[in-house]
Amino acid sequence: NLSQGFGIDFPEDLHDQGSAALLAGYLRGERDLLPYITRIENKHPFDLLVGNDALDDMDELLIKKGEGVSLYTLKDALDAVQFDKKYHYIVIDCKPSITILTKAAMVAANGILIPVEPKYYSEKGLNRLLSTIYDIRRQTNPRLEIYGVLPNKVDDRQRQTKEFYQLMAQCFPELPMYKGIPQSVSVSDTDAGGYMFARRSKAAIAAFDSFA
Repeated sequence: NLSQGFGIDFPEDLHDQGSAALLAGYLRGERDLLPYITRIENKHPFDLLVGNDALDDMDELLIKKGEGVSLYTLKDALDAVQFDKKYHYIVIDCKPSITILTKAAMVAANGILIPVEPKYYSEKGLNRLLSTIYDIRRQTNPRLEIYGVLPNKVDDRQRQTKEFYQLMAQCFPELPMYKGIPQSVSVSDTDAGGYMFARRSKAAIAAFDSFA
């Protein structure tokens, strides 16, 4: 979804074996991601390491007895990439569930931006995520920062949206709260129709143009 948000129609075609190779590399203890990084040339060029549904099976494979998997594997791989590429920023897009891959991303990251939907149940998920972040800080990555909470799919007309902001202020006063991203019919349409939001929305195009 992240790569498609940048207007890339079929990210899996950029490197057919990207996820499979990354998965195999994890299990073999390899660190070299450079062969699987694709350069995207447009107004604001960037590099992309493509993932796909093959990553869904990684947790089960990683926890098998005798694999000797370390949460530092992704950090080591990205450190090697950074040594070669000298990126200003590396963005790791994670699923909302807390998995071994999510924890490995926390070990590798300098900070976390937490997107949430303004729903009552989001508070429970945020509590669990914060507990995991604090564990990672204590055990493996003391420099890990929380950049803030970014409400997503916000509809200010709904009562639960106001209740959500009140709950966040009450339960998590220490967390920076960014202005929410409004719920958009265009996003729902693109999900159903299989076409790119970035190519339908003037706001998305303007946001991408300002991304540098």
